[in-house]
Amino acid sequence: MKFSVSESVYKFQSSIEAMVSRVAKKKGLPNINAVVDLSNAVSLKYLVPLGAHDLDQADDDITVRFSVGGEQFRPFGQTDTEILDAGELIYTVGPHVRTRRWIWRQSELGKITTQSKNIFFPIDGFTGKNDTQVMAARNTLAALLQKSFSCDVTVGCVDHNNREFIL
Repeated sequence: MKFSVSESVYKFQSSIEAMVSRVAKKKGLPNINAVVDLSNAVSLKYLVPLGAHDLDQADDDITVRFSVGGEQFRPFGQTDTEILDAGELIYTVGPHVRTRRWIWRQSELGKITTQSKNIFFPIDGFTGKNDTQVMAARNTLAALLQKSFSCDVTVGCVDHNNREFIL
């Protein structure tokens, strides 16, 4: 069996490519809130896509799967929905699409606010390509969250050998 990524994924910049481009053009990053700003800084330091989801707004498991087509997605900061084609890698909570194009484009659903207390931070990577950066980003983010917010942090990894992680 072979794993492949749809060509349509490559038509769009990843979240980290978009952030690096903004910084290179001296546009800076938006100040959203302390948690999101911290995760963006870690993402930039290690050059890995890193998302954040408010788990208190999730009423089902988080699943990574390919879209079947027809799913609705409301982009972060938008009111209009987009309809997904089949074959796009997405993060879902039940039937609700939380991110599309991996974690590269986040939804309004589950966004982090100053009231968010239980947060899931997915970091996308590829075994043998950037797994060292992914693990370093994970460990740095965990340490900074504990230090900055005095919170409990649980870390894990989901890959072809470990298909589930209990949050």
